[in-house]
Amino acid sequence: MHKILQRVLQTKFIRSTWRRLIHLWKPMAAWTVLVWAIIAIILAPISSAVLGLEFFRSDKLVIGNEKLISWLLSPYGIGYILLGASLTLTAWVIRFAGIFQIIRNDIFSQGVNFKNITLRIISRTHILFRLCLFIVAAALVLALPLVAGFTAIYGFFLDTYDINYYLSQTPLEWYLALLIGIIWAIFWLLATAYLIARSLLALPDYLHTQKSIPESLTYAWKKDRKQSQINLRTILLVIGGWIVIRLVADSLLFIVGGEVIGWINSHIQSIRIIAMATGIFVLGSVLLDALISFLGFSHISALITTLYYRESGVSTTAPRSRTKFKKLASLTKSLFRPKRFITSITIITASSLLASGYLIEQVPKAETDKVKIAAHRAGPPTAPENTIEALNTTLKTDAEYAEIDVQLSLDSVVVVAHDLDLMRIANSPARISESNFTKLQKIVRKADPKGTAQRNTLSTLDDFL
Repeated sequence: MHKILQRVLQTKFIRSTWRRLIHLWKPMAAWTVLVWAIIAIILAPISSAVLGLEFFRSDKLVIGNEKLISWLLSPYGIGYILLGASLTLTAWVIRFAGIFQIIRNDIFSQGVNFKNITLRIISRTHILFRLCLFIVAAALVLALPLVAGFTAIYGFFLDTYDINYYLSQTPLEWYLALLIGIIWAIFWLLATAYLIARSLLALPDYLHTQKSIPESLTYAWKKDRKQSQINLRTILLVIGGWIVIRLVADSLLFIVGGEVIGWINSHIQSIRIIAMATGIFVLGSVLLDALISFLGFSHISALITTLYYRESGVSTTAPRSRTKFKKLASLTKSLFRPKRFITSITIITASSLLASGYLIEQVPKAETDKVKIAAHRAGPPTAPENTIEALNTTLKTDAEYAEIDVQLSLDSVVVVAHDLDLMRIANSPARISESNFTKLQKIVRKADPKGTAQRNTLSTLDDFL
């Protein structure tokens, strides 16, 4: 059984790439910090400026789900997705390219020259961005069958009434749509996984050689199909493992932090101390996520890089674990010496406390900065939504605003209702925009002739005003 697992999941190979990560963690960490700095200082402001200057909105204000979906499917929306996703993916690819080069130099015993690696990758940034545009465009094309399938399922099962009816009443059509949608998603995921498995080695080949994107894809597809599937299975196993590690670590930190802050709140009851404790918690959470992100991404990058060179017939034997883990243990012991550890924690805590205290003092105390309370759909339960009764309930509370939803009837009456039809109100498929207001009122009263239901009438905007 152990041999079967080693062959199917390549556990020995996973441990080998982990040893290489431990062996090369310093240049990998330096490269990761450099990429993060580039993103924070250069890429993020530029991308935010480009994406936020109405360049892709064509001076149109996009409000509401339907308008948002229509805009995303327009040339402007697709351009927005392409640029935003390409900029994000470029940062990831640049990070992978540096780790790839570090591991390559180590495999060929060339030594890790951080300066040369940086200059080499910077000189190829435009090529990497072009690669990312290709990947994002391919991903959009690949997503078309999934979106088309979901659209067809929605149109066949859920297009008769307003979607809120299906969400609240969950009729048989809702469960059928969910079942078929899940089956279609699984089928699409299997097909996508197969394409990814066959194309897995195209990225390292593109970085290692001077080939074009089609040539690198051709190289990857010529590799053995079964081995490609095993490689993908191995990578997915490692990705899943790091996701679990991150979830467990974040959960533990959240539980511990919540307990500590709760104890402070119950025993000290000082907003300043609670804010400082929250600042320390946030700082610890960021540092923990950064550490796990670095280890996980570097491990996966080392795995893909080593797979590429192993498939190319290059010996990829990693350093022995004992020596390197001794170095890691020595480094850990050095970092966690009582004096150094206490000094570091004291500096971090003091900095956090000072920063938190400063920020608290800077919070404006103007009356206009207080939290505003708004009632959703006219008022809170148990009053029916978007009714005069709900509004009257809101007026008895401390809410400052009452939000309502309006629809225009066929005879241009502004009706206060959320859904496009009357399914949730009167179990009727009549659409508000296709019916006169008098007819709509009759439908609602007919559904409850005795007036025993919570809602037996429709209100207009004039009624609310």
